[in-house]
Amino acid sequence: MIELDGVTQVIIPGSGFVGAYNPQDGKEIWRAKYNGYSIIPRPVFGHGMVFISSGYDNPVVLAIRVDGTGDVTKSKIAWTS
Repeated sequence: MIELDGVTQVIIPGSGFVGAYNPQDGKEIWRAKYNGYSIIPRPVFGHGMVFISSGYDNPVVLAIRVDGTGDVTKSKIAWTS
């Protein structure tokens, strides 16, 4: 769980996407898609971004700004490596 501007988000990586959810009602806040699955390391939050890495097929590290809503795949991925 992270907090941004007083709003709590539960960050959950999955196969092909990572999402942020409201812990009060479970509704999705934002989602970012990527190629890959089998996320082993937990997401890390810092500098207003969540950092995740995918495991197989297309290993990648992503930095995602957490201030968006809806599908943020094209608008909030700051960088990939």
